[in-house]
Amino acid sequence: AHTTYRVGAHDGTAYIFSRSNSAGNFSLLERWAEYPSQWAGYFTSISVLRNRLLITSQGNNSQWNSYGGAFFYSLTDNGVRTRIHSFMETTFDKSCQAMAMASNTAAVFMGSGSTNHEIRIFGIARDAQGLPNAITTNQVLIPVLGANSSPWPRGMRWT
Repeated sequence: AHTTYRVGAHDGTAYIFSRSNSAGNFSLLERWAEYPSQWAGYFTSISVLRNRLLITSQGNNSQWNSYGGAFFYSLTDNGVRTRIHSFMETTFDKSCQAMAMASNTAAVFMGSGSTNHEIRIFGIARDAQGLPNAITTNQVLIPVLGANSSPWPRGMRWT
């Protein structure tokens, strides 16, 4: 999360908790950083979980050599996480600013410091038990936004 502290402010450590009862008692199952060397990348500051698929963001920060991107994980009922896909930008222009998920489709909005915004659409394949196990499509759409448009901080919503 962008408010955690591992090696410095905004270190980007991710956490998975299990809720044990309705009183809100939580147990830590796992914590990790996908790229510890990119500790100022705001890893997981935007995340979405639905139907056993977890998507986490990676922000960009040119001062700390962190590139924007996203990570896709299959997540079992016991909290076991398996990475099934990821992508990282090759420049510091784009950062993950919003994401949404519906059934077997996910969208990630990569906002740009200029006007090179992208919406990346992903199809999700599942095994016989319903666990996500692969990305089947990866399409890039170029949104038409006004000069001051941004999904930040509201995000996208699918119903």
